[in-house]
Amino acid sequence: MLIVINFLGVFVFLFITFLFSKNRKGINWSGVVRCLLLNFFIAWFMLSFPWGKTIVMYIAQGFTWLVNQAYAGVGFAFPSMVNVPRMDFFIAALMPILLVVPLFDILTYIGVLPFIIRWLGKGLGFVTGQPKFESFFSIEMMVLGN
Repeated sequence: MLIVINFLGVFVFLFITFLFSKNRKGINWSGVVRCLLLNFFIAWFMLSFPWGKTIVMYIAQGFTWLVNQAYAGVGFAFPSMVNVPRMDFFIAALMPILLVVPLFDILTYIGVLPFIIRWLGKGLGFVTGQPKFESFFSIEMMVLGN
């Protein structure tokens, strides 16, 4: 049932974006279908094999570690605001973000993030047939926005 709900959610999202599109005739449905197929293939590939699940688990643990380090930094800077029964949203959610953002800035400065974005963007552009700018922008938003 959960898989059906997820599939339905994808198609509801596509329908809503179609409704709010300014240029419905200009939608490249071929690229949309290619992206959906690529997404479904990667999800199937990563979740159908034990080593795929292990890779996803290690990536999740890496992000959990990063968030915990950011939270420890907030606790170091504001101990009187962290060690309380109920923290404010600002301290609990937004302050760790402010400590993680410089990490992305450092990775950008030393060239790691642009390298990853460039090659993933080229690969996505090749697979989907989308223009170079759209591919790079989508990868950049995936990396920096999430």
